[in-house]
Amino acid sequence: MAGRVVYFSGDFVPERDANVSIFDCALMYGDMAFEMTRTFGGQPFKLREHLDRLYGSLRLLEIDCGLSQEEMEEQTLLTLEKNRATEEEGMDWWVMHDVSRGPLPVFRVAVAGGHQADGDDQYLAAHHAHGHVFRQVRPRCRHCRSRPAGFAGPPG
Repeated sequence: MAGRVVYFSGDFVPERDANVSIFDCALMYGDMAFEMTRTFGGQPFKLREHLDRLYGSLRLLEIDCGLSQEEMEEQTLLTLEKNRATEEEGMDWWVMHDVSRGPLPVFRVAVAGGHQADGDDQYLAAHHAHGHVFRQVRPRCRHCRSRPAGFAGPPG
């Protein structure tokens, strides 16, 4: 029995080889969209509706996953098909769609020499501090168009 495969960054790879960078935006900032779909009798339950919700979240977050919604549906069904032989017949599946912006660029900050620019005393004295006052909309008043885990809606 061959191992399971996942669709990862445009390719089918063995599940054990699907590694996410420690610099991925999903890990560093929680910046991702996800959707879980299950199967009944081996068939995805309301896959199109789940993908509608996923792509709605992607639009809100301004993340382009590189696939149209129709292509995502095709790849989802193909992924299920490729994995059917890895488990006993009649098994149902959780289908996970996890989409992030990907890894951040790795960079270094270096300062030549051993001295910073003049002005260290200005930091310690906190000269010319400015503040801004603005109204913030209370969270209970905001309309949430995504579905946070475990949150069904405002009370009441």
